[in-house]
Amino acid sequence: MLGVGVGVGCSAVAAHAGQFASAWVSYDAGVDAAAGYVDPTTAIGSPTRTSGFDLRVTPFNPPFQSSEVVSIGKGGHLTLAFDTPVADDPANPFGIDLLVFGNSFFYSDDFSPIAQHIWNPGGIVEVSADGIAWEVVSGAIADGLFPTMGWNDSTDPFGSDGGASPSDFHLPVNPAFGPWGSTFDDLKAGYAGSGGGAGIDLALVGLPAISFIRISNTSDAPYSIEIDAVSDVVPSAPSAVCLVIGVLANGRRRVR
Repeated sequence: MLGVGVGVGCSAVAAHAGQFASAWVSYDAGVDAAAGYVDPTTAIGSPTRTSGFDLRVTPFNPPFQSSEVVSIGKGGHLTLAFDTPVADDPANPFGIDLLVFGNSFFYSDDFSPIAQHIWNPGGIVEVSADGIAWEVVSGAIADGLFPTMGWNDSTDPFGSDGGASPSDFHLPVNPAFGPWGSTFDDLKAGYAGSGGGAGIDLALVGLPAISFIRISNTSDAPYSIEIDAVSDVVPSAPSAVCLVIGVLANGRRRVR
């Protein structure tokens, strides 16, 4: 009989089909941008999952190659565009609509994989519907919480393993999660399948949708910032597998 056990575990499976920035509009490296890290096309498309030396990206091992992140020095900026507007959707997880991925990372005083401190050099985030009128997202730190988690199945905090179970780059980390003092296992549990990123709620700027994001660095910033990617957030939906099983369950027949 079809349908025995149908639905078990399906509620925990979600399909997120979102978008990443599709084009760069303008880029000014500013002063003291990292040498060689001045290609704005690196911020187009998906965040980095596996970086140099075949190391998986984790919150303790960020993307670091010039082909993965673009640097924004003092007074510099990077403007990116989406093909489809990113909407302010209260149905999104935690009300977050947009994610920014940099190369921030956690570290501890004794270099052990404990999230005691975070390297987050900053970055101002602005959004726009038309690329002309801009709104500053108050409190947003472009290259900050939460550092990228490339894979769900990595067990080494510094990325020597994993690669079979990709994290979700369209799912934000619960902003209520406090990472401080966390081990790598604690972080994976707190991320709950998310790929990380700095979460932005468009309700804060009062725009129903945006098509452009501008990330800039102040003229007196002590450090450059590095940006990997930006993505939209989409509501959780039943996976295609669960939908198919549901159809089969509804149409099941007993065979005697």
